[in-house]
Amino acid sequence: FLPRYKIAPPDTALIISGPIRRNYKVRNADGTVSTKKFGYRIIRGGATFYIPAIERIDQLDMCLNQVDIKTAQPVPTKEYISVLVDAVANIKIGSDDLSIATAAEQLLHYNPEQIKSLAKDVLEGNMREIIGQMTIAELVQNRDKFAQESIKAAMSDMSNMGLEIINLTIQNFSDKDGQVIETMATQKIVEKERDASIARAKAQQEGHKAEIEAQAAIAEQDKELALLKAAYQ
Repeated sequence: FLPRYKIAPPDTALIISGPIRRNYKVRNADGTVSTKKFGYRIIRGGATFYIPAIERIDQLDMCLNQVDIKTAQPVPTKEYISVLVDAVANIKIGSDDLSIATAAEQLLHYNPEQIKSLAKDVLEGNMREIIGQMTIAELVQNRDKFAQESIKAAMSDMSNMGLEIINLTIQNFSDKDGQVIETMATQKIVEKERDASIARAKAQQEGHKAEIEAQAAIAEQDKELALLKAAYQ
């Protein structure tokens, strides 16, 4: 029963349950925030004394978790072209007391794989929703916009579990038949080659025109010089 000293490293939050009650803000299932009194206290990035047998210590891992997201089924875009998405997200429990208290209620005894599975389901569901609002060209050509819209859509659901999304990277898009995106890529290459050919032809034309103008200017100067010589003679 002698008090003992416990240190919480920067990447760990200690949840100490016992007779000491503290007020903490928590996020309810509907997204609202309320203040409740709980029989635990939160220690993060610091140290505290605790009494064995009277108080219990649990730990919340505050480290980043990488979540691989691959849509199991093709998702139809705004123009009804089904695509598959391959993405990677980095998530973690939020550093503020609100996020830690919320995670303590819902994720305290979840291991990292279970937390990643929950986050994957939330992110994949919101990504499917955003895909349905964009064309395949918008998805392929503006991945950052798609990633930001997906983060914005998932933020509420993630915060309800005490989690936050650090970043979301879209690695690849592929269509169901494997032809639409490839055809778009080929078309873009052809368009770029065409534009380059037009630019080269235009440059050559302008160069030829400049050469003719230069020759004409020289001929005009030669003509004026010849007239001056004739006048002196």
